[in-house]
Amino acid sequence: MPKTTFEFKGNIPQTKSSLLRAQRIKEHYNLSSKITTQKTSLSKDNLVKNKILVNSSDLLKIIEKEYQLTQEMNNHIKIIAEIDAQMKTNSQLLALYKSPIIK
Repeated sequence: MPKTTFEFKGNIPQTKSSLLRAQRIKEHYNLSSKITTQKTSLSKDNLVKNKILVNSSDLLKIIEKEYQLTQEMNNHIKIIAEIDAQMKTNSQLLALYKSPIIK
């Protein structure tokens, strides 16, 4: 097994998968320490391990953005329906125009 130095003080043999696992744990730890958390009355024992807490203001921004995108999507759907109706009308008019008129 190849030996590497991944912030260990000893001579510990590391495989590639264990290095990746340690790297993911370190990244998760760094991410979770950067995210601001709300003030809670819960003790550390009651908090779920490895759960990232997000500020409520961030959640509100995400919800508002999702609402705006949903409104835009609904507007696009309405426009597509109008275009589809106009295409059907145009097809009917074209069929009438091409049909022989009996006088």
